[in-house]
Order: sequence, then structure tokens, then C-alpha cells
Amino acid sequence: EGEPPEGWTPEEIMSIEPALLAYTASVAEQAFAGQAGAPWGTIGVGASADLVWLDRDPRTTPALDVPGIVVRGTFLQGRQVHSTV
Repeated sequence: EGEPPEGWTPEEIMSIEPALLAYTASVAEQAFAGQAGAPWGTIGVGASADLVWLDRDPRTTPALDVPGIVVRGTFLQGRQVHSTV
């Protein structure tokens, strides 16, 4: 892991905020999820509430430590379906 140290395609490195959007709201938008009623890919009133609970904030975690973030729980439609605590 971590080889090569600078990454495989350093010219394509993005910051954490666009990376998180790419795996959340942007995926929902590409799947036309918003047309199904409540908004998907974001957290808010009327949203589907599919989310993960992480052991630390990926936005403040050093980039090389992000792969070590542990999922503590998973929620689907507001119900917890997985927990490690």
C-alpha cells in the first residue's frame, strides 16, 4: 500500500470535498435519484437518510490516513443496518 508514494496519477489528485461529492450527491444526481421524490446523496429534511458513521472526519484526516478510516455504522432509510460499536 502507498506505492508509489506520490500516487499513480498525481495530476488527477483532487481534494477531499470534491471526492466526497463524487461518491455521494453526484452519484445520486447521475442516477436521477432526485426524480424519485426526496433528495438523495445529501442529508436534510425529506432525504432518504442513507449514510455511514465513520470513526473520524475524512475532511480533516491527512490524505494518507483516509484509507484507515473505520466505518462504525451504516444507515439505510434512517435505520441502522450495521454497527461495530
